[in-house]
Amino acid sequence: MVMFWDPGHGYAANVAAACAVTVGLHYPLRVLLLNDGRHGSGVEEGLRAGSRHAPESGPGDTGAMDTRLSEYGADALLRLSASGLLTKANYSDYTLPVIRGRLDLATGVRAGDLRGTSGFGEGEGLLELAMAAEQSYDLVLRHAPRIRELPEASAGSEGEIVVAVLQQRRSQLDDFFAALANQPLAGRRKLCVVLAPYDPGCALNLANLKRRYRSDLPVHGIPYDTEFADAWNDRDVLSFFRRYRLLPKRGGSREAMLSCCRDLSRNLLELAGQAAGQAARERGA
Repeated sequence: MVMFWDPGHGYAANVAAACAVTVGLHYPLRVLLLNDGRHGSGVEEGLRAGSRHAPESGPGDTGAMDTRLSEYGADALLRLSASGLLTKANYSDYTLPVIRGRLDLATGVRAGDLRGTSGFGEGEGLLELAMAAEQSYDLVLRHAPRIRELPEASAGSEGEIVVAVLQQRRSQLDDFFAALANQPLAGRRKLCVVLAPYDPGCALNLANLKRRYRSDLPVHGIPYDTEFADAWNDRDVLSFFRRYRLLPKRGGSREAMLSCCRDLSRNLLELAGQAAGQAARERGA
């Protein structure tokens, strides 16, 4: 399982969706992308499968629309889990297909306050959903916008990889690596850092970051690309990646962004495999 986290700027959603689609297009795996936040926000902003804004309900249709909306996503999964009816066999029935047979989306919570609702005030219910999904999917990717601090982000399941999506801002990086120094070794071992949007010409580039903070963590940079940004705003990230499934050789910002997404996705699959093996060994010990 892989969790995408940022300290509040929101770009973890873009990186999570990009990685999910990249893995779905290029690897023969069943992948779940789980929105750990509000319905219609986060990773759902870039995917048409998650929007479900049209058709809008008309006068007097509110109840019927609410019923249809609650038939899939986190709300439905939480109800099934609470009643003991959620199983490996029926999990995918309550998700939305993004790439049929490869990538599904579990949309976020629609009603109530994520911090004030019984059962997942601290995200326990949603974390349990992600862990249960591991019985049905080869890889589970979750975006957790409600989490703001690194210690909370690192406190998930023992085999979970945490992708920290950071900006090239010295104050933010200083705070992150200071917090990281106080983390136990086991927590640091499952971290990956992504700079996004990334400018390779910035003084705080990947090489200088590793040198400055003496870090041996995996570090990736996802450059900004205008076409990807437009696809995100059109809720059409999937078409963007499908259009350029065969990586062009022209070397522009688009090609750099696509190449970096592939490198990150490949690294995360490797880390997820290592983490699963380590967790199994520790349980056996």
